[in-house]
Amino acid sequence: MTPRGDGPVAPPPAQRLAALVAEERLRRWPRRRVVAAVVASAALAWLVLSRTGGNVGIAPAWTALSLTTGTLAALALSTFIPMPGQGASLDLGCGPCAAAGGLMAIGSVWYVLSEAVETGTGLLGLALAGASFVHRLSQPATCTPNVAPGLSASLEPAAPHHPTDQKD
Repeated sequence: MTPRGDGPVAPPPAQRLAALVAEERLRRWPRRRVVAAVVASAALAWLVLSRTGGNVGIAPAWTALSLTTGTLAALALSTFIPMPGQGASLDLGCGPCAAAGGLMAIGSVWYVLSEAVETGTGLLGLALAGASFVHRLSQPATCTPNVAPGLSASLEPAAPHHPTDQKD
């Protein structure tokens, strides 16, 4: 609601833009990314089911959460597959951001498979995998330098924008 209470507040433009970018990125996935996600998801599902000896009844909640974790992690990792026309190099986007997303995806599966077969373990793994997938979909294509106000990208003082900004 707005401060006056006359209707819902629209999300900020940055949030709307991020949602549109994420939706567009999912819509235009090439076949090779989809195939990579399906193959990785199937491999991770096999690992999860082998952890319980194929008996889902041992820990049904953990199994469901872990299978979902594996699927989200596979989706996140498949975002590294390059788009058509990008050549054979991985689609890293912003280097540090890509590392964070990839490590969260790998860490979520590792945690689920290496720790106790409990619901809490599955929930934490699912949270990590979900954060990884959202992070990969919403990260920028390139890194932008953090520049303090008043400095240009070369770290030299920027020229004044207005005659009154000049100091005597």
